This record gives sequence, structure tokens and C-alpha cells, in this order.
Amino acid sequence: MTDEGKLIAEADKGVAAENALKITGEAFSELKKQLFDAWLASETRDEAGREKLWIATTQLSKVEDLLRKRVMNGRIAEREIDAIRKAAEQKKFLGVPLPLK
Repeated sequence: MTDEGKLIAEADKGVAAENALKITGEAFSELKKQLFDAWLASETRDEAGREKLWIATTQLSKVEDLLRKRVMNGRIAEREIDAIRKAAEQKKFLGVPLPLK
């Protein structure tokens, strides 16, 4: 796969991650709130239960962070693709590729 092909694949992953975040973003927020409320309502002595709530919150945040990183990587890949294509266009004169030196 060419470098541009890899960048296109990365950009596609970014678009998919952005769509997933749009769909699930509200659900992530609501679930985090529910977990926090459950933690507040838990007994201080219930260490195991409180730890499970903390782990759930942490894992949920990791999933959300992974999606956000993919979105950012996809945007960076799109910029790199644009730069590659712009550089290729600049090597043309009146639509005709210039000979390589």
C-alpha cells in the first residue's frame, strides 16, 4: 500500500470514529454521570463496589479517548493527503506533468 493509500485508510478511520462519537457522545456522558452518581450513593465501606465503578469510568474514558485520537489522526491524514495532491498539482504546467529532472 502506498503512503497515500495508508493516509486514506487513516482518514477513513477518523471519519468512522467521528461518526461513532456523534452517535455515542451523549451516551458516554450519560453513562459517566450514572457511574458518578452510583459512586456518590455507595457506602464508604463498599471498597469493592466503589473500585468497580472507578474501573468502569476509567475504561469508558479510555474508549472515548481512543475515538477522539482516531478523529485527530484522521484529520492529520486528510491534511497530509491534501498536501501531497497539492504538491503533485504544482508539478504540472497547464495540466501537463512537467518532466522530472
